Amino acid sequence: MKTILVIEDEPLVQANIQQILELRGFRAIAASNGYQGLKLAQEYLPDLILCDIMMAQLDGYGVMAALYQDVKTSSIPFIFLTAKVDRYDIRYGMELGADNYLTKPFEFEELLRVVETCLKKHTEKMQHLKEMQYLKTELNYQFHSTKLQMENLARLTLEASLHRAIEQQEFQIYYQPQVHFQSGAIIGAKALLGWHTPNGYFVSPYGFPSMSQQTGLIFPLEEWLLRTVCNQAKAWQRANVPLRRISISFSALHFEQTGFVRKIAQILAETNLEPGLLDLEITENLFRQNPEKIMNLLYELKEIGFQITLNDFGTGYSSLTYLTRMPVHTLKIERSFVRHVNQISSNAEIVKAIIKIGHGLNLHAIAEGVETQEEMEFLGMQSCDYMQGNWFYPPITAVDLEKLLVFYPFKKD
Repeated sequence: MKTILVIEDEPLVQANIQQILELRGFRAIAASNGYQGLKLAQEYLPDLILCDIMMAQLDGYGVMAALYQDVKTSSIPFIFLTAKVDRYDIRYGMELGADNYLTKPFEFEELLRVVETCLKKHTEKMQHLKEMQYLKTELNYQFHSTKLQMENLARLTLEASLHRAIEQQEFQIYYQPQVHFQSGAIIGAKALLGWHTPNGYFVSPYGFPSMSQQTGLIFPLEEWLLRTVCNQAKAWQRANVPLRRISISFSALHFEQTGFVRKIAQILAETNLEPGLLDLEITENLFRQNPEKIMNLLYELKEIGFQITLNDFGTGYSSLTYLTRMPVHTLKIERSFVRHVNQISSNAEIVKAIIKIGHGLNLHAIAEGVETQEEMEFLGMQSCDYMQGNWFYPPITAVDLEKLLVFYPFKKD
């Protein structure tokens, strides 16, 4: 009996997939988040993995990257589950090594056809690899698996491409507007990094951070991002463009670097920008190790003048005790909680609680990933202060953001 691992954070979708697979005679095991999925994959070594792309804490890209780093799980066939056909996300997933993808909602027959085809191809591939292994063993030649060779080649190619992209200035910053709910005015924007490759591909701002962390190039890229954002913000200040804040984020790896705060202060001095315009987004996962060190760094950043937003609140490792001590101004509600918040009762209760906690501590609340009018209206009814998502505006260029700011200036609360 073939074992299939289903990693899906929507309970109803997860239960339906399990039922379909079990009716077909498969053994189906399920995980509700990426970390749980990794644990089950290492424990059961399933014959196939179905994994949602967009999940809290650890998304589908992160799950696949972690599996491929473990020899025991690197060859397990992997199928992405995606809520919509986004050619950039799908292309990125396939380039990372996914075997196929399914777009939700899908039909009973479609799920089984994709699963059985993938299992059959994998069986044929493994049989071929066994035959090759036998032949090469006879020749006393040690070799790595084809997939591992391709993986190493892909990693080296990616690293070389990113080095070239830095030198050739192939990156572009996009800004996703953040909207004040009561007035509908744009009060800020989240800075996101995108990559236009020479062969015509585009790596979206959502998929890019994990790629740069894989290669260790996250440090120069994030410093370039900060310097470029500071220069742009200074230009907007001189032109009297009405923008209250620009949100940026740094990886947890940056906080572990010696002299991190000093480097930021140096960039601010070089660009002559007042740091009060910058909003630094941090995640709860920063507090997994050495929380006191992180707390001290945050207070140093606050002393410089940064506003600080706690992103993905409710998905990580911080406690309410830490929250009362953090020098934060805003709580950001993670997109997985916002998705279908008007339909999924658990998401609704979590969102209500986060907003209530934030307001109780005199903090603002902002929701990201607002995709529908129903989600927006629900958040408004809960007195969510600010919102960010494609229902309002997708990530746009600095030129387009400036046009919006000129036509829709912020009005006082």
